[in-house]
Amino acid sequence: MLTSQIIKQIASTASTNAKKVILQENASDQILKQCFYYAYNPRFNFWIKADGLATSVGFDNVNIDTFKKLDVLINREITGNSARDFMTQYLNTLTKEDQELVVNIMNHDLRCGASDTLAMKIWPKLVPEYPVMLCDKFNEKTRTYLEKFENKCGYNISCKEDGGRVLVTVDADGVVAARSRNGSELNVFHLFDDDFKNFPGQVFDGELIIKNPDGTPDRKRSNGIYNKLVRNTATKEEVDLFTIILWDIVPLDQYLLGVGTVPYSDRWISLNKIASTWSRRVRLIEGKNVQTIDECLEFYEQMRARKQEGAVIKVLNSVWEDKRSKNSVKLKNESEGDFLCTGIEEGQGKYVGMIGALVCEDSTGQLNFSVGTGLKDEDRQKDPNEYIGKIIEVKFNEVITSKNKTTSSLFLPVFSTVRFDKKIANSISELQ
Repeated sequence: MLTSQIIKQIASTASTNAKKVILQENASDQILKQCFYYAYNPRFNFWIKADGLATSVGFDNVNIDTFKKLDVLINREITGNSARDFMTQYLNTLTKEDQELVVNIMNHDLRCGASDTLAMKIWPKLVPEYPVMLCDKFNEKTRTYLEKFENKCGYNISCKEDGGRVLVTVDADGVVAARSRNGSELNVFHLFDDDFKNFPGQVFDGELIIKNPDGTPDRKRSNGIYNKLVRNTATKEEVDLFTIILWDIVPLDQYLLGVGTVPYSDRWISLNKIASTWSRRVRLIEGKNVQTIDECLEFYEQMRARKQEGAVIKVLNSVWEDKRSKNSVKLKNESEGDFLCTGIEEGQGKYVGMIGALVCEDSTGQLNFSVGTGLKDEDRQKDPNEYIGKIIEVKFNEVITSKNKTTSSLFLPVFSTVRFDKKIANSISELQ
């Protein structure tokens, strides 16, 4: 069976288990494996838009030469119009089905409802992970831990923006690259190079956001364009709307090792010194150093009054680490989590023939729920494979467990968005 036919077979079923069986049956197919590797490797950027490149149809199928062609784009051996002409010439040699497959690879989505999360159950460590420090959730347990530092080293408390994560790396030669939290390189059209190129050997951590004229966050437009950016479909004009809000700086060598040595107090000072060199495109997160949890909570309430998402507490003597850190804790009024969509429920009533709800689970499979609230009509009309196998962001009230069930669920879940920049679901322990 041709690789494009295998992927269509995977797409034809809504069952995650059935998709997994098809992958297992074809695990020895190296072309299929490479399709998943090239489509979901966060470090691969093809640098051109794939849609609309083919101008005629040929007779060839995707083969090992396909990935050599893609390597030419990844390594920027040719760029711009030359790269587009190069791929047009190659795509025109392929069948219509295989043209679609290559376009999907270049768009980082095979559109079959089986992303790298499922693929790595067949081919472990297929897609490399990218270092990122994540926040823990503020609760009784984390508050008890944080209280150990009251009136000692103290904390930094800062505004929690609700933008798209961006990690800006500057290599030893001053070459600037922007990446999402899963390592996908973001084509920001070099708009931010001048702000970062003079700081070689550093990694800057922050968010891409768009503000309304009154200074409040424009979350809908920001998240929409950010998702286009992750999928390499954003225009230069759209990227130009973004501001990068930064909250951390880490030496590149320590970042690649997965653990730093510089305390946050010093990293915060470094950011404040550098901030005066930035253009309007980059700014430092609003924040300050305090000594008590009560001061942190007071700052959080101030942010909520200004319609911000919340606040983040960082222990001042803590180092950067590649994991969900108890030294960095987020304060939010509403809980949210990232979940793997494993299927759909058919719609009823006016939604007959459309998606009624998304069936989701956490990374352990111990938390299961369906969510339909928050889905707009246009969301319900999409192909189920737009959701199945993807990470879905859901807001909720709390994690609950029914007396007659061994698994947990969510109380009042509300669909928020598909997170193309995320590959791993939260676990139930991270949500409680």
